[in-house]
Amino acid sequence: MFLRRSGRRILLLHSYRDGRDQVCQMRLGHLLEEEALERFDCPDWKAEIEASLPRLRVKWSHLRERLVLLLASGGERLRRACKREDMVEERLKALLRALAYETDSKVLDRVAAVVQDRARCQRASWGRAEECLDQGDLKAAEQELRDLVARGRAQLAPPEVKSYLLAQARLGQLLLQQGRFRECAEVERQRAACCPTREACLDLGAVLQRQGMLEAAAAQYARLPRRSAWRHYNLASAALQAERYEEGLWHLLRGFGRGRGEVFALRHLEAGRPPGFGREYWDRYGHLWGERARRFFLVARAEPLVGSRICRADERGKLPRDLVKGWSFDRLLERVLKKFEATA
Repeated sequence: MFLRRSGRRILLLHSYRDGRDQVCQMRLGHLLEEEALERFDCPDWKAEIEASLPRLRVKWSHLRERLVLLLASGGERLRRACKREDMVEERLKALLRALAYETDSKVLDRVAAVVQDRARCQRASWGRAEECLDQGDLKAAEQELRDLVARGRAQLAPPEVKSYLLAQARLGQLLLQQGRFRECAEVERQRAACCPTREACLDLGAVLQRQGMLEAAAAQYARLPRRSAWRHYNLASAALQAERYEEGLWHLLRGFGRGRGEVFALRHLEAGRPPGFGREYWDRYGHLWGERARRFFLVARAEPLVGSRICRADERGKLPRDLVKGWSFDRLLERVLKKFEATA
């Protein structure tokens, strides 16, 4: 049992292991910072906590020492905030003193514009961005998102990093929906450079692929780990767009072994039924797959050899690096291409 700060509250948590041998945390209660010590010393509150876990022996003295330390750190945080405000005020006074004898209106206008831009960035909010999107005001929504990105870039420290990346991702989606691929690619490059997550690399690769930059897109997809099914599916889409069918089939086979839901979702989509499980991939990257690429995908997966190799891997409980290789792969490629051309 331990205490952890969450804003102005002190949480009382208990760690335990579930049936899958995973460490989980149970929240037993919380204390408001203003009345934390008073309530902690209340016998009724302690009795309530002990009644919730009767077999657990609680070391109240140890928890009280920890609570005092947490409350002291909270006071230090408030003092740092006041110190930061004083520092900002001193720097503002220094700026005003530097501008006291400035007579060039262009310089003053430039300084005023910078300050106004910074104030607008600080006022930017997710709520206004989403509200503009709901109203169809794409220009205003884009400005809000750009302000959020600018604010996050200036404050790249937790928790602003998460907000910065989310704003970049949403801005990239908005630009992609409008067909502004070059601007979208620039936003996604900044996002991937800051934090090259799976989604950032995939989104950047998708934008580059829409621009026809297939090699650059494949390089972004290849940054993902080999165990990722989406890595292989996107590499397959880029290869099929360039009509490199052998390479496309090779990546599809690796994707089939690592991601089953995407196959079922595409079958349902092509049949006009709700995709259900596996639809996330097609919602995000379905635009990369043209009609011919989707048909090649389904023809390859319908091959009996592919299905049998996947079933064999499931029975053994171990997925081989390549489902089909060597002479069998060459024969499989011939059959897939023959059926693919026959259904054109």
